[in-house]
Amino acid sequence: MQPIRRRLNWTFRRLNRTWLRTYFKGAWSDARDWVRGERDPLAAPRYRLYAGWSGDYGTVADRWVHAALDVGELAPDGRVLDIGCGPGRIAAPLTRQLEGGSYEGFDVVPRSIRWCQRKITARHPSFRFQLADIRNAQYNRTGSQEARAYSFPYPDREFDLVLAASVFTHMRPGEIERYVSEAARVLKPGGRLLASLFLLNEDTQLRLMVSGHRVLGEVQRDAGVPYRSGDPVTPEHMIVTFERDVREMYDSAGLAVESVRYGKWCGRRTSYLGFGQDLVVAKRR
Repeated sequence: MQPIRRRLNWTFRRLNRTWLRTYFKGAWSDARDWVRGERDPLAAPRYRLYAGWSGDYGTVADRWVHAALDVGELAPDGRVLDIGCGPGRIAAPLTRQLEGGSYEGFDVVPRSIRWCQRKITARHPSFRFQLADIRNAQYNRTGSQEARAYSFPYPDREFDLVLAASVFTHMRPGEIERYVSEAARVLKPGGRLLASLFLLNEDTQLRLMVSGHRVLGEVQRDAGVPYRSGDPVTPEHMIVTFERDVREMYDSAGLAVESVRYGKWCGRRTSYLGFGQDLVVAKRR
């Protein structure tokens, strides 16, 4: 019992130090930008962002906006849905792209939605945000709704483009399947879903072995569909799905996969726009 307690205490102290470093690094960067007059009023303060977002916030946002315009074929008057919008990481730069278009975003984190409503909607009324009280073991443990039964609060055939940036990477297969189905429902015919995932196939597994990555645990199942995760306690920290199963989900929902732009996460040296995760581009039939 004593060794376990010591291990838990050590882990807690380490996590706490990591959080403090992230917090103060983000606060310092925010203060520097403010002094230089480089502070973007629509960008959430770095010290409030999730771990891992502070350093790559702008870079990742730019990649997604570029992808939306390129493979997503987003027009200036397009209508966009951002699943898991967070504190407006993609919404902020999209305000400079959508002229005559509109944007809807939802997220499970209340403070992210409050920020977006106060800072983005107040300046850009066509950009709207709402809270989805969905249970998630990583981001919202006390949520009142299950993701696998959640219905997007939008009409059928409403959007030209749906984005899911690092959302399915934190969801189990049964939940992903539901979200893919709902995304297809709210897309207009010919509209596109851009979603990032960690996809397992023969090439990926070979690269993981060659590079020595140890991010994957044993195969588990959800709704009869296999998946893997390197975290046995909270698998949602990183969900890895098999590409064949994802393709089946898309096909069943009425989405045709146009392309898969494989990311760097498994050891690849280059990727589309520098994406770390795999980007799946699908079109509503």
